[in-house]
Amino acid sequence: MKQHPLLQICNLNEFFQKEVDKRNPDFPKFDDIIFEKLTESNFLSSAEELEIKSLTDEYQKNIKHLSEGILKKEYERLIIDLSWKSAQMEGNTYSLLETEALLSRQEIVGGHSFIETQMILNHKEAFKFIFHYNFYKLTIRNIEDLHRTLVHSLNVKYGIRTHSVGIVGTTYKPLKSQYYIQKALETLTAKLNNIQAPMIKAIFAISVLSYIQPFEDGNKRTARLLGNAILLSNNYCPLSYRNINEIDYKKALLIFYENQNIQPLKELILAQYRFAVENYFC
Repeated sequence: MKQHPLLQICNLNEFFQKEVDKRNPDFPKFDDIIFEKLTESNFLSSAEELEIKSLTDEYQKNIKHLSEGILKKEYERLIIDLSWKSAQMEGNTYSLLETEALLSRQEIVGGHSFIETQMILNHKEAFKFIFHYNFYKLTIRNIEDLHRTLVHSLNVKYGIRTHSVGIVGTTYKPLKSQYYIQKALETLTAKLNNIQAPMIKAIFAISVLSYIQPFEDGNKRTARLLGNAILLSNNYCPLSYRNINEIDYKKALLIFYENQNIQPLKELILAQYRFAVENYFC
């Protein structure tokens, strides 16, 4: 079987033994060849396809048999876990229990900044947005609306950025021009809308939106919630990321930026799907 152009076996720890300025990335700056590689063929193995189908069937069966009250509580629990972990990935210091107190009882714990508190609250609003809005067909507008919800009141400009950005831990350079960022988003949404398999579509959305870095801040948060939006719109279980190793997640993104190798990120996301189905709505 022909190897998928984005999948390469690699050792993350070995790759990151070299310091950032000594890694000599294959793709030191954004390269639109990425869009040619967004194909479904050979991206999932037969075993992975069977497991995803089995897990999805289990999730759909579970939510069908839960009472409305229990189902609501399970979504609330997942939202708390997602808000905590996604914010933690961005340096937020709220604990899981503090996040639960904030989102469930509106208790603001002392010692946290307004920015940290707002970031948590924004995640809850963003999940409500993707839960009630159909993301079956993606547009730049609904991605921007999702970003706007996630960075509300965080001193982040809305819309496509107009200046260059740098990324900690890599020499990879995203696009600078607002015009070319817009074009890249147009191409991405068109490519994603032609992909039939929801899990593949979600993985590509999470990775490539992060790769483009279209906004001045909040890109990875938007990508994670966009992935969940795609899963929910196709009746797949959303991800909480609760037990993901955030360093491995960041390393997986960086190796994707530098080498256009999505294998480590794919493995992490599939593991999170397994975790979500086994730990919520059951």
